[in-house]
Amino acid sequence: MMGRSTGTLPSIFDGNSNEPDMQNPHRGAIRAVLFLCLVGIANLASVSPSHAQDRGMSPGEAYATRFSGVLEEPDGSGNFKYTIDPNGIVGSFIDIRSPGGAPQGRHWLDEPQRSPVTAGEIGQIFGIAIDNAEPPNIYLTASSAFGLHRNGDGTDWAPGMWGAEGGPGTVYRLSAENDYRPEVFTVIALEGRRNSGAALGNIAFNERHNQLFVSDLETGMIFRIDAESGEIADHYDHGVDGRSAFVDASDDRFVALPVIEFEPETRARITDCDTSFTETPECWNIADYRRRVWGLGVFPQPDGRSDRLYYAVWSSDPIGSPGWGDDDEETKNSVWSVGIDDDGGFDIRDVRREFVVPDFGKDATLNGAAISDMAFSRDGTVVLAERGGFRNLGLGALRPFAAPHISRALQYKRREGVWKFLARFDVGFYDRQYEGPPYIRANAAGGVSFGYAYTANGRLDASRPHAILWASGDALCSPDGPCNHETEGARSNEDQVHGLQGTPRRYDTQLLPEGTTGAYPGDGIPYPANGPDNSYLIDLDINLDPFGRTDRNEIQSDDTTMSGDIEVFSPVRVVVQQQPQPQPQPPVEAGHDRQISAFHRKYDSVQHDRTDSAPTHDGTTSHNRVGSHTRDASHNREGSHDRELSHFREGSHQRLQSHYRYGSHNREDSHYRLWSHDRDLSHLRTRSHSRLDSHGRFGSHDILRSHYRMFSHFRPQSHFRTLSQRDPFFDDEDGDDRHSRRDSRRERELEEELERERDRQDEHSRRQSRRDRERQERRERERQEQLRIEREDRERRERVEREERDRVERAQREERRRRREERERRERERQEQLERERQQQEQAAPEHRRRQSRRDEQEQRERQERERLERELQEELERQRQQQQQQQQQQQQQGAHVAPWSHRKPGSHAINRSTAHYRNNSGGGSSEGR
Repeated sequence: MMGRSTGTLPSIFDGNSNEPDMQNPHRGAIRAVLFLCLVGIANLASVSPSHAQDRGMSPGEAYATRFSGVLEEPDGSGNFKYTIDPNGIVGSFIDIRSPGGAPQGRHWLDEPQRSPVTAGEIGQIFGIAIDNAEPPNIYLTASSAFGLHRNGDGTDWAPGMWGAEGGPGTVYRLSAENDYRPEVFTVIALEGRRNSGAALGNIAFNERHNQLFVSDLETGMIFRIDAESGEIADHYDHGVDGRSAFVDASDDRFVALPVIEFEPETRARITDCDTSFTETPECWNIADYRRRVWGLGVFPQPDGRSDRLYYAVWSSDPIGSPGWGDDDEETKNSVWSVGIDDDGGFDIRDVRREFVVPDFGKDATLNGAAISDMAFSRDGTVVLAERGGFRNLGLGALRPFAAPHISRALQYKRREGVWKFLARFDVGFYDRQYEGPPYIRANAAGGVSFGYAYTANGRLDASRPHAILWASGDALCSPDGPCNHETEGARSNEDQVHGLQGTPRRYDTQLLPEGTTGAYPGDGIPYPANGPDNSYLIDLDINLDPFGRTDRNEIQSDDTTMSGDIEVFSPVRVVVQQQPQPQPQPPVEAGHDRQISAFHRKYDSVQHDRTDSAPTHDGTTSHNRVGSHTRDASHNREGSHDRELSHFREGSHQRLQSHYRYGSHNREDSHYRLWSHDRDLSHLRTRSHSRLDSHGRFGSHDILRSHYRMFSHFRPQSHFRTLSQRDPFFDDEDGDDRHSRRDSRRERELEEELERERDRQDEHSRRQSRRDRERQERRERERQEQLRIEREDRERRERVEREERDRVERAQREERRRRREERERRERERQEQLERERQQQEQAAPEHRRRQSRRDEQEQRERQERERLERELQEELERQRQQQQQQQQQQQQQGAHVAPWSHRKPGSHAINRSTAHYRNNSGGGSSEGR
């Protein structure tokens, strides 16, 4: 896909398949149209006329994404300008149902592809999800996995980056009802804030609740979307909801990590990046490494009644996040999960860190790849696909969009509720020979999915839906790692195959096989390539032209880092079981359930206050996750378990910093009788079961109002013989008078008795009122006393805390001072050592100078002596020459024959003696002189 219009479909040339595209600017569009016609004709041979090209997706078919490729155009100065190819394919169906033979590590050259979508329609995409409709729909996510690209002057996104109607947060749908033509399904936005550039991660379908989960690489959120309407139901924040309280599955204990919140005001630094924005992922506003989520997957629980959402946290690449590397555990990729409740929502009380992914090799600096996809099988197995860290070297560069050859496919198995590492799958034949150890085949490109098995003759076996592992990969076959040739024998095909690899699950390997961490072996085989040797290898480019001839231009194109995700349609229906009726729960023992107690929803809870709490334990204010133990006040990293003070290697289990009564469980804030169970507000006899208010004889059954003999059965009015019936023996007037006087007397007595009873009742009421008033005053005094005690206790606690802080600060200052003094002492010692060495050098210098001076003087004397001897010799020679001249003149005057000077004995002896004397003084070699 490099240096040409890649992915646009087969090249149509007049007898020359290597003709450059730039000679015809419209050739890409012509090829695209012609390809669609040819693909339609090819598909008509295998499907019924009613479905034609865009038939529904069948079980066993796959959908794959990839980079669209580039166009290169001359810029007028002899160079080329590279742009995104808007007609380049970014996604298509790939029919892998009938490979026609056993997997033998060969290039599957003529794989059927159909229904392509282009960059001009939906831009660059990565994540794939397939729903359970009949026929199914496909969902695709906008991605920055293939770089962020701007137009020539940087004023806008490059054409083909996001598509005509899309953006960084767009989710597209390919609907079967719409012939799989792309349409905008929804736009991911956090409370109205849209993605500014980092784009989305991956997408997963939850069949039980007919919903989708989408990861956002900018905010770090996981969004829940209705699969019918595209409406965003809610979102899950791993940085807050996940890290604040979770179960670590490795040892089944509750853990809390520092909360890392998203900062909504941040944006991609398009105009103010210090370097080139497109080539600097640190300016793309990628989420902090502690809350960055990419890969997603939904796994049904073994109980068959619920699901869990698994997600991968990409922590191994800082991408500009401050503080990366301070904590080694925080720089490792990990897989987490969160429960899905009966309504399909996130059960944030049920968060687990399932496992931490092992380092790439013995050298942890090789890490950086992200877990961008995961696939679950029926038998409780999950395979993770890694993809190299973000980069953008430019559209015209080789291997531009990810760190190559550091990505693995890792398999885990669920045993007794815990995921255990099982094996690794080799992806591609290239074994990192030129990168260095470990020499493993780690060429995954970030996509993984389970597919159906095949029969011996290469036909789909529908009875085994999860037998083949399909992974996207780079360098599946290449000159650096040739694959098996169709006719010439093993490991001789040097085609550039970058796309999909289908491997039976039994051909896995160890994490680091023996021989992969030392020197590269001389025979070039660190360990057997069992996985690639028994795989199907598919290049996502179209490698055949419309006439069935091999397109060498496509086969020789190095498309490393340009493959995307893969999803195989293997429907496994989820049976939604009816939820059982809730059974009575056994009595809960005293204390807090660790899940309910350790988890505190942020912002939704208030601290217990004695004056604001109900007299008894109300569900909304007492021992309730929303009202009782708030994250900000109890067991929170900022208050109780701060990583600087608790469970931290520099200050872990120290009396003053960890589990200390004034810092962790404070009497006033946690289970203290004056704050939780106050006698004035909770279960107090004068307020709850008071004599005056509840079943008191003067309040409830008052003698004046209820069953009182003077009111109920009153003799003058009820069954009194003088009024009820006349006495037959006293029917005269005197008798009547007597009875009347007697009744009047008795009535007066009764009235007096009633009056006395009323007086007693009034007195009793006054006494009761006085007692109530005294009781109220006593309670008020007690309350004031209690407040005083609380105030004193709070002041005492604050004083102790202040003293503890001061002491700790003093200790810290003392430690800093000690360290500073230690550094100063070491510096003084170093300076003193340097000074001693300098002094030793200075002390040694005079002696050296004296010796040198003596040597110089001796040399001077010798030089002067040599000069003197030379002068004497010259003078002697000059005298001899003059003597000879005089002798010659005398001989000429006398006219006599004289022998030559050199043969004359008298002069010869004198000259020899003089010469010998010279040689003896000048160190000459004459035997006489020596």
